[in-house]
Amino acid sequence: MVYLPEGSRGRLPVMVYCHGWGGSQKLPPVMERLQPKLEAAGTALLSFDFFGCGETGGSYSEMTYGRWHRNLADIFAWLAAQAWADPTRAGCFAISSGTTAMMRFASEARAPAYAISVASCLGAFIGMPNPPGRILVEHLDSLVAGKTAELFGTQFGLEFFRDFLSAAPIYTLNSITCPVFFLQGGADNP
Repeated sequence: MVYLPEGSRGRLPVMVYCHGWGGSQKLPPVMERLQPKLEAAGTALLSFDFFGCGETGGSYSEMTYGRWHRNLADIFAWLAAQAWADPTRAGCFAISSGTTAMMRFASEARAPAYAISVASCLGAFIGMPNPPGRILVEHLDSLVAGKTAELFGTQFGLEFFRDFLSAAPIYTLNSITCPVFFLQGGADNP
């Protein structure tokens, strides 16, 4: 979904909204309030569904943050081909799990132009009651045998846990070259 300022001309800066766990391209209240301000500033807003969410399709149990990172890379490739978008001024506003994909993208692609991270998911979530690392350790034998383990009501296989822990953004923050603005930590990143 693309929200373009009325009467806009030329190549516009773009804010890409990256939803969190189980979310969708439907704008949450914070983005609904921000969108008119972006429009008034001549900035486009783009929202999309990560794999397994909203209208994208695919089983959520097959999502990984690596897959979400590739989804975001596809969005930025698409933006670069749009006559209305200035890809050098395209950044991200991400919430919770969306920050994981955004930070991975920012650390590997030398993009986006900026990153705004709300309820950042950077590591193994040690402060959570049942974090992914603990689930992996407690269910390692069954996961290696091809079974699944539950995280937040979804059954995931070994690939999810491997991807989640081995490529957590906390390991690559030092390679991000764009400005990053952290708006809160909270339960997602104690």
